Amino acid sequence: MSIPRFAAYAAAFEKAYANNDWSIVEPFFTEDAVYDAKLEPPIGGLFEGRAAILACFDRVLNGFDRRFESPFSPKTAYPGTGWWSEETRQILLQPGDRPARVNVLRFGTGGRRKLAFDWTEGSKGLGDEIFRFATALDSSAWGRPREGVAVRISTPLQNTKPSRQAAAEALLLDFYRSLRPKLDLVGFQPEGQPEDDS
Repeated sequence: MSIPRFAAYAAAFEKAYANNDWSIVEPFFTEDAVYDAKLEPPIGGLFEGRAAILACFDRVLNGFDRRFESPFSPKTAYPGTGWWSEETRQILLQPGDRPARVNVLRFGTGGRRKLAFDWTEGSKGLGDEIFRFATALDSSAWGRPREGVAVRISTPLQNTKPSRQAAAEALLLDFYRSLRPKLDLVGFQPEGQPEDDS
């Protein structure tokens, strides 16, 4: 395959992935094409013929890749690329009667730092999502009607002195308390809150 042809294929593949329409890449495979993915099933295997290859793309990308574009991935906590985690701990917040486990994270990049609160709403987190995927609950009749969300609030941190960090954490806590009722109106349940079975 020539470089221009490969570039055209790569662009078509991205478009097919975005639109979930694998017919877009059909012209790049002959009817007798063979795709040998050197991985164990269900991801890998030998796929013979254009239809089998496109079915493989659809199954693998929808069955694995898209499911791990999760809002519960730890990477959602980071402010952006180039930041690293300097400190992580978990606290239990109880504003009113709505307890929630919240991650407190300190990030740094260059000479800048941020303190952040990070938590999930409407899910028990990444472990629960992986379990639901592995047991196929997410695509069953017991699938959730909507996905949960990951929430991160952050504030600049001038330095790492305990008094500065305590002040930044108090600021985030005040904001969390003002945000909590608005999140409750949306109907999400924070991670760590026991479910109401009544």
